[in-house]
Amino acid sequence: SPIVISATYTPITLRGDGWQSGVTEQFNGADWRSGAYNKGTIIMTSTAAIDGIQISSGTADANIRIQDLMILGPGTGTTSGINMMSPSTGYSSFSNVLVANFYNCFYFDNAVTGTHYNLEARGCVNGFYAHNDSTDQNFYRTVAEANTNGIHIEDVAGFNFFGGLIQAN
Repeated sequence: SPIVISATYTPITLRGDGWQSGVTEQFNGADWRSGAYNKGTIIMTSTAAIDGIQISSGTADANIRIQDLMILGPGTGTTSGINMMSPSTGYSSFSNVLVANFYNCFYFDNAVTGTHYNLEARGCVNGFYAHNDSTDQNFYRTVAEANTNGIHIEDVAGFNFFGGLIQAN
């Protein structure tokens, strides 16, 4: 099962001790599963039908924070590393998080109000995928690398990117 965050009006923080990765392979690259290249706090799923973290519908105004960790996917299927499901949380803040080897690294479905720092999306089909009236998300120092689509945005308002690197997508 994925890590499921489902709370209303309750602040939740999921914090690791940091991460390090030297991998920049595309979706389903063999090095994503290697302990030789990925170090630190890692949440890993090997099942193609399971998201890494689901922030479930009805998690309104919960003030969700995810910090200092890596989320690695199976390299198959259509799951997401962080799935903000519709209607999703308000007041999210993610910082120093690498998501890799999922169909969608970061998936925003009707997500409202978030500020995010030092996010990296690598080796996914969609690095950042946002749709369905997601609004007011601000990204600082964002990296989208070695994805099929670095950033895929449709039917959203107020998705702002300030600085970062988008390459090899």
